[in-house]
Formats: sequence, C-alpha cells, structure tokens
Amino acid sequence: MKKVRTKIKQEAKTRSILQQEVDSVCPLCSSTDVGHFQIHHIDENPSNNELANLLLVCPTCHSKITKGDISQTEVQTVKLNLPNGIKVEIAAITIDKKNCCWDTYDNIPNAFIKRNNGKPSYPILNFSLINHSSRTVLMKEVVLKVKHLFDGFAGLSGPKPELLKPIATFKIKLPDADDTDTTFFELTNEISVPPSQAFKFQIQLYRNWNNKDYPVVGRMILYFTFKFNNNASYTAPKVFLNCKSENEGLRIQVLS
Repeated sequence: MKKVRTKIKQEAKTRSILQQEVDSVCPLCSSTDVGHFQIHHIDENPSNNELANLLLVCPTCHSKITKGDISQTEVQTVKLNLPNGIKVEIAAITIDKKNCCWDTYDNIPNAFIKRNNGKPSYPILNFSLINHSSRTVLMKEVVLKVKHLFDGFAGLSGPKPELLKPIATFKIKLPDADDTDTTFFELTNEISVPPSQAFKFQIQLYRNWNNKDYPVVGRMILYFTFKFNNNASYTAPKVFLNCKSENEGLRIQVLS
C-alpha cells in the first residue's frame, strides 16, 4: 500500500529546530553542508510529522537510509543520543488499582479491563517517564486521541513505577466517539524534570455528555502524545481498554 505523505506544518520552524538538534552537522557522517540537508522520517511513515520521528541528515546519508545501507535501528539510536535533543522514555504505563475498578488484562502490556469490584469506574492511568536529556525539560501538554472498537453482544521493564510518587493527577475528557476528535489538555503548571530524573503522573479519564461526567465504557484504544518545550513531543505506546490488541475481532456471546 502506498504511503501518504502529509505536509509538515510550519516546515521552516521544524527544520530550524531539527538543525539546532543536530548542531548543523549531519549526525551520520559529520557533513556540514546544512543548506542541503533533508528531513528524514525515522519510522518511514511520511505522514508522521512528530518531531520525535524526524531527523535532519545530508542527502547522501538520506539516500543510504532509503537503500537500507543505514538501518532504521541505527537512525533511531542516533536520534536518541543527539546531544541537543530532548530524550524522554516511557518506563511504564500502569493502572491505579487502589483507586479505580480497572485491572491489568491477562498480563498484556498496556491493556486494562474494567472489573465489577465496587471501586470508582473512572480509569486512572499511571505514566512513568525518564528524562535522558542533559538538561531540564518541561512537559506542557497532553494530547489524546481514541479509537472506539465495536462491542458486539459481549458488553462492555524499567524502574518500578510504584516506587515513584505521582506528582500530579490530570482529569482528561475522552474525545468524542466519531474517532476524529482530539483532546488537547494544556497543563496549568508545567512539569519541570531535571536531567536523568524519572517522574510519574496520573491521568484520570472520563466521558462528558450534556455537561455531565460519566465513567468510561466500551472497548477502545488510546493514543497519548506528551508535549514538551522547544516543540518536542513524545508519543506513548498504545493503551488498550477492555481489549488486548488493535486487531481484536468482534466478540460474540451465545445466549442460551
């Protein structure tokens, strides 16, 4: 299937940020002919224009990447180790079992299921991140998209995150069910993270209808992106609620 290229918004500004990130030197061969450098999409998806997926390289190295002479793993490693880049890692995504009725789902990573145990129905997700940068970073915004899955007749490794105390809990509304809406949650107080430090925060999810809040129901996949200073961003692994994968088929329950 042919990949669809999406134009980079504010491309000049993005290029300037990427040039600063590589210090005007090709990170793969040390060329300094920065005027001819090209923007490469690390995951080979030309529609993914997040800064974390872009790297400024010289035309020669760009051609080598395209031919496979330079592997995607090598490019990812270079991006992660850029001295001027913001490098944030998701150490763990867990669920706050003590304060909500949600639980891990068959030990599937980042998959959670709603239990009928009398606890609050609003899922509370724990995000544990590590700042691998050599400087302090500021987390400024959380962006959330959702993909709802049809329910049918069934109804509805790193540092241990429990050793980290959540520094904040953010209550965020789920996007609407048409799969096209996005929730942008701007932090009132930015989170400042010193170099080489881990940090943990919580996100409590809810639905809203006619100005009333409701618990989360149904099967869905959540896509979180965390925005930092200097227009840097980090896309978290997918989170699954009441399902185990994106390709999970329709569940049919036979009624006797």
